[in-house]
Amino acid sequence: MTTESVSVKSWGAAVGTVLTCLVLGPPLGAIVFVLLLTAVPGFALTSAFEGKSASDMLAGSIGVMLFTLPFSYILGGLQAGFCGLVLAIYGWLKGRPPLWIALVASLFSFSVSYFVDIFGTFADSQHITTVMFITHMVPTILCWLIVQSYWGSRT
Repeated sequence: MTTESVSVKSWGAAVGTVLTCLVLGPPLGAIVFVLLLTAVPGFALTSAFEGKSASDMLAGSIGVMLFTLPFSYILGGLQAGFCGLVLAIYGWLKGRPPLWIALVASLFSFSVSYFVDIFGTFADSQHITTVMFITHMVPTILCWLIVQSYWGSRT
């Protein structure tokens, strides 16, 4: 295997890593967010569906999910892009990125979004912080699982 083919593979894997995180991360986060809002008592969606059947709850959740998907890129695109970039840089320099790199990048982007909070996402309650933390971590783990195949086996 020549140095040129390794370099091309690394660049392809790096671009694929960033794009995977950027394209899949925000909608996965939106799905996790809506599922948590329908499952955790005390949040708006749970009280709206109180006393309704499971099928009504599912239909309402899907409707809310379809509404939130476009906004997921506005609210989570920078964080997803940052995590993808960190994974790509690590992968390009050292090979297959470990999970802890992905989690640290996601924790950093979550912390920055928490302190900047330009959309007022965290202003309502302390419970939303837990939901938003989970909303950042679950897509990170899922995207990390996907991009593992881009980097080949661990050396």
